[in-house]
Amino acid sequence: SGGGLQKCLEGAAAPKLPASVRDVAVCQSKGGALEFAKNALKYGHPVASVEEVNRFFEYIRPLVRSEPDQPPEEEMDEEFEEEQNVVARLVNLFNSSDPAVYFAILASARRTFGRGGTRRLVFTLTPLVFAYLRLASRTYAVISGSNTEGAASGSGAADTNGQQGEDDARAPDQQSLDKIFQYVLEILEVLAHERAELALRLHLQCAQVADACHMEKLAYEFMAQS
Repeated sequence: SGGGLQKCLEGAAAPKLPASVRDVAVCQSKGGALEFAKNALKYGHPVASVEEVNRFFEYIRPLVRSEPDQPPEEEMDEEFEEEQNVVARLVNLFNSSDPAVYFAILASARRTFGRGGTRRLVFTLTPLVFAYLRLASRTYAVISGSNTEGAASGSGAADTNGQQGEDDARAPDQQSLDKIFQYVLEILEVLAHERAELALRLHLQCAQVADACHMEKLAYEFMAQS
């Protein structure tokens, strides 16, 4: 996927720039970062390791973090919404056929989005919930011995081991599944304060996946909080 990232960079950077400074130009330019993100969606290449997702976030840093030289976000509502909708769609590119690696990728995304401020979170947390639900189905399939993806799963991608953060990749087990849903509950708690109706629908979706994973008590908890 490294070649895919470079292909997106070449499409986003100004053609006259030397190749040696293109990466820097994209990282520092909000317009370049948005163009890079759109190219990533256009080419649809999977971001399949923690190393790649961290590098990916560096390329789109102006979209996920407020920079001192950016205009106030309240002055660019339409532009801001468009940018964050693009960022939200990028979550679908984060993938790995290895549940442990996918868990670490989403942990990196969760930390990055958490540093972006509340206005960004209302866009980025929803696709992150669905990604965690895909991961929950895959993890349950592994620990139950079926090795098939569940109802919430998406397309697999070749996995590539990368650097791990505090959420180290490891063989999936029941504790891993519990932690996935713990993160989902935390995300929904944040969304409930900002988008109550959306949080309600997501609680019901999560209840279905928890029930499919034979976690009846957790499914009831999602229903009770909806």
